[in-house]
Amino acid sequence: MMRPLFTVIDAAVVAGLIVLSILIPILKGDEPPGMLIIHEGGHVREVELERWATIEAEGPLGVTRFEVDGDGRVSVIKAPCPNRLCVSMGPIAESGEVIVCVPNRVALEVAGGKGGVVDAVSR
Repeated sequence: MMRPLFTVIDAAVVAGLIVLSILIPILKGDEPPGMLIIHEGGHVREVELERWATIEAEGPLGVTRFEVDGDGRVSVIKAPCPNRLCVSMGPIAESGEVIVCVPNRVALEVAGGKGGVVDAVSR
């Protein structure tokens, strides 16, 4: 006697996985990032993440200008460094993402959300 390919238990498992895949994003409840941490010349400051904002950070070479667009994505729009690699990095938006302008010693980190920032480097 052959066993059927799809049993009642198989159907229950598939239905359970479908329900979980729908409920997990709803129950997760992460808040969108709400803060920007700016490292400039050895100083750290926090700025609230606001849509359509321009933020400036002072480094040894001059001012690095960041822009927050309407979707909360942050990118570098002006940098005094010679290669301007930070400008070509593109926007960041998720908690824990960082844009760094190494020659100007300036960095901007997106922070906030339910879990906050998780540091991947241990001491």
